[in-house]
Amino acid sequence: MAAASVVEPDHTLPILQRVSQIVSSQLSLDEMLGEIVGLTVQVTQCDACLVYLIEPKSGEIVLRASQMPHARALGKIRMKPGEGIAGWVAENGSVVSLSSRASQDRRFRHFPALIEDTYEALLSLPIINGGGVIGVINVHHRLPREHPPDEVALFKFVGEQMGAAIARAMLSEEHARLVEENRGIQSQLSRGKVVEQYLLPERVARTDGAGPPLELAGHGGRVLLLTLEITAVIEHEGLTVSIWGSPDKIDWGTTPLLSFPERSYCGKYSAVLNLGSNPEISYIRAQWSMRRWPDREPNPLFGISVIASYAAS
Repeated sequence: MAAASVVEPDHTLPILQRVSQIVSSQLSLDEMLGEIVGLTVQVTQCDACLVYLIEPKSGEIVLRASQMPHARALGKIRMKPGEGIAGWVAENGSVVSLSSRASQDRRFRHFPALIEDTYEALLSLPIINGGGVIGVINVHHRLPREHPPDEVALFKFVGEQMGAAIARAMLSEEHARLVEENRGIQSQLSRGKVVEQYLLPERVARTDGAGPPLELAGHGGRVLLLTLEITAVIEHEGLTVSIWGSPDKIDWGTTPLLSFPERSYCGKYSAVLNLGSNPEISYIRAQWSMRRWPDREPNPLFGISVIASYAAS
């Protein structure tokens, strides 16, 4: 079995300083993940390093960065929570250290596109933000190799420190994507005939509820611009509106397709709903929930409506 490198005390400070620089930087998400890969390779002298992130919308663990060239695999290799060793680490928030025969572990899932899956040793660590796991770092060695406790402890700390910065970068990336989507649909709507339908007809709501289903026949799979309008409100209350999808008007799932941030004032608020990755969705509907501040009267009131706009075929 190959000898494991031990992290010397005089090498730890530069590593921590580099982590601090990365955390306080304005690097993009891809740049930040590249820094993590480089730092991992430098410290562990590994033969391969993979970084997976949990996709907020789907909850899947997605390959986002690699030491080795895997351009076609990035963003394509996915696992569900608990699936594979990375999925197990993401689900349990615990470290997995395998000094040899990693592929024979019962939790292992093989991907033909990843040569790393044939390597002997594997160290898999969670990336933590706010007490929750947002990603996983996989460190691979071709030959059998022990993972010293000080090395594991150092990289567990790195994963905890980098988590907040990675979460910020993920939010920034998602914001940029939504802005671009919004530009795209606005451009599409400006060029053609616009169809508008009430997803939630105007009403005064005093309790939580759900609107009628809207059939997507004729524009299923398109991008829709949803406009939430709040026309009446009393002070010290909050409204959350979410959009849900169903293939049959019976099963509405457990996770909304989209949620508007909680609102407390009158106004119009827009969001883009892209159904391109949800071909099974044939119906959508709006649901809402309300809350009053603890020291106020318990009965909330909102005047609300939601309009769905899309370009006619």
